[in-house]
Amino acid sequence: LESLGALEDAEEKKQALYFVTMSYAAQNLADRAVENYDAFQSAYKADPIGENLQLVMGVMYLNPDAKHANAEKAIQYFNEGLEIYPKGRTFGALVLARAQAQIQLKKFAEAEKALQDTLAQKPAKELAVDAEFFLGTVQIQTGKQAEAVKTFKDVREKYPGTPQAELSHYQIGQLLSTLDAKAALPEIEDFLKKYPQSQYT
Repeated sequence: LESLGALEDAEEKKQALYFVTMSYAAQNLADRAVENYDAFQSAYKADPIGENLQLVMGVMYLNPDAKHANAEKAIQYFNEGLEIYPKGRTFGALVLARAQAQIQLKKFAEAEKALQDTLAQKPAKELAVDAEFFLGTVQIQTGKQAEAVKTFKDVREKYPGTPQAELSHYQIGQLLSTLDAKAALPEIEDFLKKYPQSQYT
């Protein structure tokens, strides 16, 4: 009974440290979050309960309104999560979040490779739509306008009804307006017809 009680106490302590870390990160209290995260990693590294900690910690550093915003530090946490939990349920989210941080830092080649690798693995629809949309965004930033048009057309066709499909439809018209004005006009007209209440109208 004493042994069972000790096990229960240890489990409660682990859970408490996990939830405290999550709480501080969610509130953007970086110093407190880091202190508790480090304590959790020291005692329970690779424990299944903590497989979303790196994602939450990294996202905290991607908050553009926070004083501690730091995309480089965010990438460190995302990489750590990918290394510790290579088969974890947050793997895809970590890849996308890291790509978002890499785009912020204009590390486009790294972001594009990671997104292409993710898509090659045929991920679930909710992950694939973001990965393809981010890929189109990277292609715009690197001057690959024609490739971006194709990518956004794929998003529009594969994932109808999603916010990414709507924005992709808009992006196609915008990109074609500089590449091929004749082709752009029907795209823009179709967008206006399909999304008359869109914020992009």
